[in-house]
Amino acid sequence: MTQTIQLRGSGDIRVIGPRASGKTTFMAALVHWPNSDPDNSPIQSITPTDTADTQRLQGMATDILENCQALPPTRLEEIILYNLTIDLKPNFTLNPIAAVTRKNVRMSIAATDYPGELFKLLCENPKDHDLQLYLDDCQYATGLMIIIDGTSRNDQFCSDALNALKDELTLRFEHNDIDTRRYRIALVFSKAEQTIPLNYYRQNKIQEFTKLIYRETRRTLDIWKREWGCSVTCFFLSAFGTMGNPPQPNCEVISRGKDGTFAVIKRPEFWQPFGLIAPIYWLYTGQGNIQLRNI
Repeated sequence: MTQTIQLRGSGDIRVIGPRASGKTTFMAALVHWPNSDPDNSPIQSITPTDTADTQRLQGMATDILENCQALPPTRLEEIILYNLTIDLKPNFTLNPIAAVTRKNVRMSIAATDYPGELFKLLCENPKDHDLQLYLDDCQYATGLMIIIDGTSRNDQFCSDALNALKDELTLRFEHNDIDTRRYRIALVFSKAEQTIPLNYYRQNKIQEFTKLIYRETRRTLDIWKREWGCSVTCFFLSAFGTMGNPPQPNCEVISRGKDGTFAVIKRPEFWQPFGLIAPIYWLYTGQGNIQLRNI
């Protein structure tokens, strides 16, 4: 049995985004990892920790990815903490520590899933009591995963919410004398199996995607990066993936509009998500990896 060593870094992250952006679906796909290519995949395993929230997530993952059901939205009064471990195989191009020791390396992840109403409150009522509690918690994370539906057209709304988030966190960081340079922000575009984001993903042109379609959001994060001296990187992900050749979205679209795409998985037996691990690995280590962007 291959031994495992703990990878240096921190997996204490917060997952935020507008309503229906796919935050909980992303977490469900993560704990239900298919490991469809065990010989060639750099991922050895993903193991949920035995907590009440994570057990509940496993049940939701079965509903979403095996029974083709849709998820109810996360309620505002809910703060949900998911715990899991991700074991990476000894592979030099993935991690030099694993290559030298010939041991799997482990990331221990604690991810708090915030309800989508957070974004709306940031724009409309940043002094809301529940929002303030979320922000107080958010300041202690080492990484922030911002998930936005890659098919939505809410660029200005997302930009305004993130600008308010930056201002609120800045106040807390200054008050508590926290070094902003240690913070990492991953901007993640979900539902990348859909036509427009999929084209950019396949051409590895995420920078062009953000500049053309999410210009104001990208500008806000550039300002955030400059003012804080922190790290910001963009990713694509798809919890459902594609199937066939040429690739088609492996989902049934229920509705589509300005706020994005609402869909359920179409053929669970062909489920092959992509981009789930890359933002977590980057938030954990500060290092990017092209292999992980493609699985």
